[in-house]
Amino acid sequence: MSDMPQFDRKMSDAEGLMWRLEKDPHLSSAFASVTILDRAPDFDQLLRRMERATHVVERLRQRVQPVPVNLSAPIWVDDSNFDIRYHVRHMALPKPGSMRQLFDIASLVACDPFERTRPLWQFVVVDGLRGGRSALIQKLHHTIADGETSVAMSLQFLDFERDAPEPRPVKAAVRDEPEPVPPNAQDVIRDLFAGSFRMPIGLLRQIRDLLADPTGIPDAGNAAADTIKGMISQLGDTEQAHSPLWSKRSLGRRVEVLRAPFDETKAAAKRLGGTLNTAFLTAAAEGASRYHIELGSPVEQLRASMAISTRTESSGSNAFSLARMMVP
Repeated sequence: MSDMPQFDRKMSDAEGLMWRLEKDPHLSSAFASVTILDRAPDFDQLLRRMERATHVVERLRQRVQPVPVNLSAPIWVDDSNFDIRYHVRHMALPKPGSMRQLFDIASLVACDPFERTRPLWQFVVVDGLRGGRSALIQKLHHTIADGETSVAMSLQFLDFERDAPEPRPVKAAVRDEPEPVPPNAQDVIRDLFAGSFRMPIGLLRQIRDLLADPTGIPDAGNAAADTIKGMISQLGDTEQAHSPLWSKRSLGRRVEVLRAPFDETKAAAKRLGGTLNTAFLTAAAEGASRYHIELGSPVEQLRASMAISTRTESSGSNAFSLARMMVP
């Protein structure tokens, strides 16, 4: 994907749900990755590349603007106070620069909630890794992009060759239309009614808990909220958790690594008639199994959710549905 898709100004129903569910910090939609670099990058050059990327990928310069009474999906607006150095940071590990030290830093970065009045992404360059290496910790909120769009974004700052020339600068986009004005309460309620009838059943199941506490909904939206709650009440309860360790989790996280060599994993998947994605899920299930065995709580199977891409050439932001399955 060489060209970035056009992003919608308004969040989709699913994106709005992810955003609002974070009133419970256990339901964060942020995700992070760690890339190991064989040498320290030129940080000033990286800043220039990321500054350029934010003009190519407009979502990286946008923040979330809630709408009145919080009953319709939020919209994206340009952040007039955008500062690239707030989003791209630089630090160094103390000696000995072990992988465990790096993973502990990554755990802290991943757990740190985003400032919700700023664009929802952060990169941290970590120097001082043993052997002269460095690392890049990348954290994004899922409302910005799904996996495929994240790959397209990464092409703006990652090269396929060492010491590649810097791409030509791009000019900041000049908008032909003014910033969108948040809709008023009447528009929001009308949009809510229209949207409720096109929501898939799976999405309605997810928002049941969101509307379980009516004290968070202003009086102006009670009629609309009651209509949706009436539909949601007809849905059954979610299945019981299958993991005795994950049913009651804290907000603390610890990054660990399970190695699955790419070439061997891909070849094994092909021999068994699978794909690289199914092999990845198998490796993740193996890691989860080892974790439960290590802590004295082995399980026969776990429930997993896998994102299935529904992307088209014009899709921007998130374009996926979730498939639920039991994994042995």
